Amino acid sequence: MEHLGVVLVDGGYQGEALVRWVMDTWRWVLEKVLRPSETKGFVVIPKRWVVERCFGWFRWCRRLSRDYEYSLHSAESWVYIASIRLLFRRLTS
Repeated sequence: MEHLGVVLVDGGYQGEALVRWVMDTWRWVLEKVLRPSETKGFVVIPKRWVVERCFGWFRWCRRLSRDYEYSLHSAESWVYIASIRLLFRRLTS
């Protein structure tokens, strides 16, 4: 399994203590992805849009619409199954 290196977060995750804790505990780098300061309202931010789009696709899978799973491994497996389903549908359409 590959390991995470950089975690993209929004502007709500601020503070040097959090960044230091994540780096010391998990060895991840937190990268804030902010919208341009001169804009107002909804703005599509390319890096964050990929994540939001994937979460939206996962909502089509009934099992992922709520947190039904008791174990992390089971929840991770259902995310893989949903991803395989999405990729298969793209390949066959």
